[in-house]
Amino acid sequence: MITTDDIWDRLRPVLNGQMKAEEMAQAVYAVLVDLAVAEGQDHVIEVSIRKPGERRHFAGETSWCVIWEAGPHDWAIPISMAITHRTGKLAEPYYGFDLCFEPADDPDVAPGARSPGRPG
Repeated sequence: MITTDDIWDRLRPVLNGQMKAEEMAQAVYAVLVDLAVAEGQDHVIEVSIRKPGERRHFAGETSWCVIWEAGPHDWAIPISMAITHRTGKLAEPYYGFDLCFEPADDPDVAPGARSPGRPG
């Protein structure tokens, strides 16, 4: 059974604070696809990624969103905290099975235009 520690062990080496929201979302998505396949899940059904502007299961459409409903229970909560601590970039779950990254927090965005909850 996959745990949140397994997810973090796979994510830690590929994430850094200079990555843009899209790059972070794509890195998380790739790791979750690999882990879903390792669990015998159909990753096409169980893991998805939404870019800004694409419809999703909640009202906000400004972020990149990675979803793994069949992952470990509430996996996105500890992973969001670990990503934010390691990279200084706000990674925010909407529910416990999805993780959002705001393009407004990208390194090339002026500090006054960043998300209000951005650390650092």
